[in-house]
Amino acid sequence: MGVTDEIAPSTPTSPFETLQAQGPWGAGGMIPNANGLRPLDFETSFDRLNHYLFRYPAKFHPPVVRALLREYTDEGDVVLDPFCGSGTTLVEASLLGRSSFGVDVDPLAVAVTNAKVRRYRASRLRENADRLLADLEPFQRSAGWYDAHAHSDLSEAEFRRQIGPVAEYIPEIPNIHHWFRRYVIVDLAYMRRAVTELSCSEPHRAFLATVFASIIRNVSNADPVPVSGLEYTAHMKRLDEAGRIVNPWGTLVTALRRAVQGADAFAAAARQGVTAEARPGDATDLAA
Repeated sequence: MGVTDEIAPSTPTSPFETLQAQGPWGAGGMIPNANGLRPLDFETSFDRLNHYLFRYPAKFHPPVVRALLREYTDEGDVVLDPFCGSGTTLVEASLLGRSSFGVDVDPLAVAVTNAKVRRYRASRLRENADRLLADLEPFQRSAGWYDAHAHSDLSEAEFRRQIGPVAEYIPEIPNIHHWFRRYVIVDLAYMRRAVTELSCSEPHRAFLATVFASIIRNVSNADPVPVSGLEYTAHMKRLDEAGRIVNPWGTLVTALRRAVQGADAFAAAARQGVTAEARPGDATDLAA
């Protein structure tokens, strides 16, 4: 059997199947509450690994998750996160030798989590990232072009001309020109097409799509600071008036480099013999 793009876990049992067998409180019964309140001791520094693959609102702080897992679970346990968000708990569980299963109603959360907890062969992932950038090279604008357009955008006629080959890859977003400059819409459409058409395994495509999605907000007109909501703030308007350089290509290159490095670091640090996965679902249905 040939080697696949992923590093296969040493056990075929999924965390979801193990949780079903153990019941809602695990094999050892319900974890007792601590007697009274006490401070939680946790490390102030930690390895970033792939925790910052995607900026997600209200992220769990990794050292806090690690301390809680050490306090209330043992190596070999299965951890359930019914509101997994971007997968911080599942990543930390993998590092500590706990299999894990996550659920979230947000399909983006599920996609980000699974992109984080899969283990990829770094050389293949890097090769596919490089091929993606090579496929995009004919459509790449120069850094000087973006500098020259710090105060300007494409005309409507030029936008229509450039968008022709990739029009089907532009999502139907109400008032899209409020949120994105015209040339950014063009660039993102070419990137989305390249990810969709790249010849690679589906897990690798899902990873690259997650990296692509991670840059969208940073190249939009939305303020990147208030992650709980989208808003074209007065702060962003002042930046645009002063001449804000928006370079989607440079942003993608940087994001891909960091993401591949993070995936490689996670694969090296995660314990062998543990599994992790996330699925879409409603936490209120788990008891059914």
